[in-house]
Amino acid sequence: MKLKPREEEPNTEGLDSGAVDTESANVSSEYNGDLRPSNNDFLNDPKPIDDFSDLEEEPYVIGMNGSGVGLNPNSNLNPNGNMNPGATPGGVSNQDFYDVGNEPERILTKKEFYNKIEFRKFKDQITLSSIFIIIASIYGLLRVQFWLQAMAKQIEFVNEMASQFGMAEQAIDTKAIMNGQIFMTVVMVALALGILFLRSRVCAVSGLVISVVNMIYMVVQYHKLSLTWVMLAFIYATLSTFRMGSEWDDYQRKHGLK
Repeated sequence: MKLKPREEEPNTEGLDSGAVDTESANVSSEYNGDLRPSNNDFLNDPKPIDDFSDLEEEPYVIGMNGSGVGLNPNSNLNPNGNMNPGATPGGVSNQDFYDVGNEPERILTKKEFYNKIEFRKFKDQITLSSIFIIIASIYGLLRVQFWLQAMAKQIEFVNEMASQFGMAEQAIDTKAIMNGQIFMTVVMVALALGILFLRSRVCAVSGLVISVVNMIYMVVQYHKLSLTWVMLAFIYATLSTFRMGSEWDDYQRKHGLK
């Protein structure tokens, strides 16, 4: 932007036509001489006012450097003021903070390892199996209690007949039956909780063995199947817990934990 000063008009008042204003001429020659430049030398500077060529090409950008927050002259801004692809603000890379290649891998806990997404299928199988075992065990207890109460008179009649014929050992002990069913229910629920929360292979195998033995006993003694669905649920849980357990063992051996 160039400004041109307004030139003062020479004072010609009182002069005849053709006369020269010597006073104005002397002043003009004094300021246009070599000793002192005129105003045009300042106002008509050939360099534009908005020319910042003397400044540094790279602007200072506030960002992170190796020692903390400060001004970083080595910015990643291109001449158009846009961020270069892949650049970080302030010209800082991740290498200024830590060495990615040498960062040690954090060892996962057992809970964190089992929460990995690839084990979602086995976790769902374990959860469904455990819930089914708990429900089936409680249902079995309630069913036995119901039938013992419903057939209380018949059981009492059978016990009296057995006593009269000298066969007291054949009497039906309802209290022993109920206590045995309560004990079995508590054991099954405890094993199911161990499978659900601990992913315990020991609990899964123990429950499978108990259910198989109980089923064989019912077939031999009463000629009917019992706890069949519970046995299948324990088989399902055993397969899932062993699969997750083997993965955890491999992870421990890989990181020198076992």
